[in-house]
Amino acid sequence: MKLYFTLYSLFFFSIVYSQQDTIYFNHNWNICTKDSAQFYRLLPLKIKTKTALGYKIKGVDSLYVIRDFYKSNTIQMSGFSYDKDAKYLVGEIYWYREDKSLLNYENRNANKAKTINIEPIVYLEYLNSRRNQFSGGVEICLSCKQLDKLFLGIGYSIESYGNKLYNSPNFHISYNSNGNWFLN
Repeated sequence: MKLYFTLYSLFFFSIVYSQQDTIYFNHNWNICTKDSAQFYRLLPLKIKTKTALGYKIKGVDSLYVIRDFYKSNTIQMSGFSYDKDAKYLVGEIYWYREDKSLLNYENRNANKAKTINIEPIVYLEYLNSRRNQFSGGVEICLSCKQLDKLFLGIGYSIESYGNKLYNSPNFHISYNSNGNWFLN
């Protein structure tokens, strides 16, 4: 009799525990019941950061292993997160279609160096009207990936007017709107 009670207790508690180790989501990724779920996530486990990513992140001892599935039990997403709710993903993240083919891959490398790609624009200019002016300088584009571009520049000019020389350093900001107009 004790054996039956023990087996029954183990079976009952394993069912109760197994229901708590899965989080169910509807089509909008809101938490829901199993009956209305389109996706589910196994309860995220914590592992050491170096084991998960192959490198350490300063101030982060461990990460959560995130594995989401379609209700058909095929993998939907696999990756690592700073938090158990998977709001802050890090490292290599894979998203899959329901037919198991790769939908998207992203590498959110936490130790990736932040670099700025600056290609200076050098200009030289000579104007001859009532005065002679020679100017030159360097500009860098601060927002080159958009259609509207913002430039920051420094330069120097020498002017000859009325048998006198004038020197003038300059600092300027230029804005080019979609190639239509240029504001200096």
